[in-house]
Amino acid sequence: MGKKLDDLLKKREQLNAQIQKERNKLSSQQRKEDTRRKILLGALMMDLMKKGELDEKKIRKRLDGFLNKDIDRKLFGLPIKS
Repeated sequence: MGKKLDDLLKKREQLNAQIQKERNKLSSQQRKEDTRRKILLGALMMDLMKKGELDEKKIRKRLDGFLNKDIDRKLFGLPIKS
């Protein structure tokens, strides 16, 4: 191949690597923000239950239908579904 083509191919590889790096950073940031939203929402729900503004029995019932993993169910004191 010619030198110019080799140089262009090398530049394309470098650009592809930069693009992938930026995509990974963006994806990582989005995951972090999603996790933070979930933590804050959970904290709000816990606070509302503590203040009696949210019915804990209803939340536990919803969690019972929502949580499938034994480790998650154990966290909330729900019976294991083995």
